[in-house]
Amino acid sequence: MKLGLKLIVLTFFGLSASLANAGLITINWTADNSNIGLDVCDTTLSPDPYTSPGCTELVATSTFPNAGNWTVADTTTVSLDSGEYWFIFNASNVTGPAAFLAEIITNIGTVLTGSSWEVSPNGTNWFGATTFGDNSGDPNVWSDIAGISGDAQWIWDSVYNDDNYEAMYLRTRVSVPEPGTLALLGLGLAGLGFSRRKIAS
Repeated sequence: MKLGLKLIVLTFFGLSASLANAGLITINWTADNSNIGLDVCDTTLSPDPYTSPGCTELVATSTFPNAGNWTVADTTTVSLDSGEYWFIFNASNVTGPAAFLAEIITNIGTVLTGSSWEVSPNGTNWFGATTFGDNSGDPNVWSDIAGISGDAQWIWDSVYNDDNYEAMYLRTRVSVPEPGTLALLGLGLAGLGFSRRKIAS
């Protein structure tokens, strides 16, 4: 009984901490060779970015201390209301696009760059991303980037990748949970632990 009660109390405090940052998103990213910007678009208002309304620039070029140095990741944290969003990165390379690497961390999981992402030369026509290898020190691709998961894949576009396409858009969908969803999950886990303890007794 005491163990079950203790589990509920610990879950409650852990849940309270989660609720306080329910919409806090951390993004770690880099691109060969520069990061230009990051927009976020509400998918219910903008099913195909960049159509208005629904898109907001979250990060401008001036906030990237490591822009132009792909060997060091940039990090930014943003707060969003619950919902479903497009995260759209704009990256460039003056001698033609090369590669992009990122992780987006939310309270319910981490979104890593990979083949599920989409790329576009103009922000209108989107294609499945091409992967070049993961961030775990593969000698055949870019070197290991500290601060980004080793499971994240280097991605770009296998078609629009010459000197005629110096900029590239990259996007993925990210879910920001309702605080109530986190609360129900926490209470459910607490109840499960309490019921198991009761049965064991």
